Amino acid sequence: MLGAMHDTGQGVRTDHALAVHYYRQATDQGHAEGRCCLGICYRNSSGVPQCHAEAARYFRLAADQGFAQAQSQIGVCYALGQGIAQDDEEAARYNRLAADQGDATGQCNYAMACLHGLGVPQGHEEGARYHRLAADQGYAPSMLAHGARLVDDQNVPADESTLDPALAGVRAGAKLLARAAQSEGAESARHRLQALELLRSHA
Repeated sequence: MLGAMHDTGQGVRTDHALAVHYYRQATDQGHAEGRCCLGICYRNSSGVPQCHAEAARYFRLAADQGFAQAQSQIGVCYALGQGIAQDDEEAARYNRLAADQGDATGQCNYAMACLHGLGVPQGHEEGARYHRLAADQGYAPSMLAHGARLVDDQNVPADESTLDPALAGVRAGAKLLARAAQSEGAESARHRLQALELLRSHA
């Protein structure tokens, strides 16, 4: 898509206003990805003045066409009440749609909704399942959440300095925490790893 090339400077000069021009052309033809990209431009004030209401409008148009990235984006809008009335049930619904298409952001967001009972009945197992799906795709927030859960499920205190290497769940959790910290520089992941000592001689 020409818009994306100008947005990122891929093979052409970076020009956000020109990217918006091409996104708008795609949007006028009913192109779901173009609508999602235009929504991101409005949200991030990239090539257009920031307008959360316009961002949400384009996200929803694309989401209702089944475009997974837009479904997770409008889910966030509903969860935060950003550009649209806050609605936990709609947030969960759209994030679930994105999650079931394999969108890692949607999987993580839906996992959080399940864990905290936001718009859906609270369900820790369901939340853990969706976090694992996102973690398996390398999505750092879910790697952190799922890694911490694996550690906690072994009943290991956070301040434990030495761990039995036979605790497979702890080792798997520590590895996920390490990936999260490396990927996003997540401070909470680094702190948890320091407490666990990472079993470096056994990892």
